[in-house]
Amino acid sequence: MRIPMKGFTKLTPLNEALSQLLEHTKPPTLEAERIILEQALGRVLAEDVVAPFDIPPFNRSAVDGYAVRAEDTFGASPSNPAVLSLRTEVIEAGMPPKFVLGENEAVEIYTGAPLPKGADAVVMAENAVKENAKLHVLSPVSPWQNVSRKGEDFEKGQVALRRGHLLQPWDIGVLASFNLSE
Repeated sequence: MRIPMKGFTKLTPLNEALSQLLEHTKPPTLEAERIILEQALGRVLAEDVVAPFDIPPFNRSAVDGYAVRAEDTFGASPSNPAVLSLRTEVIEAGMPPKFVLGENEAVEIYTGAPLPKGADAVVMAENAVKENAKLHVLSPVSPWQNVSRKGEDFEKGQVALRRGHLLQPWDIGVLASFNLSE
């Protein structure tokens, strides 16, 4: 015996069918929980993360070299170097300078170290020659060259990571830079 096919008596438009499906299949609501930062990889943020302060918190050197006023290097070349007075201090990361860099002065600086007041650029070490208390700059730098500016990565109050974001390894670094432990 053969059973006859009935077919569809009414076709539902796609948009209406999707609306009905979504209305009847809401995802479960999960409760937020606090976990330590070391266990956060692969977890989903329950709330936005807002930068509590500027990152970096100060203008810092992006290279090893010499902090300078960019205009003091304009026109420098290997055949006609800009000659600057070299300060005796050396600025290392975590060591805030206690002086103002003057006109035609330079100071040795390491990557990550804060720029002294008065400086607005860093000459890479390879582009300069130290000779006694003088620095011979072989290549000019423009203002803010080789400098990571204050707030360049995140400005205070900026949403750094959004609610619902799946945390990746680099996000853990961002959270750690905000001194968050959980």
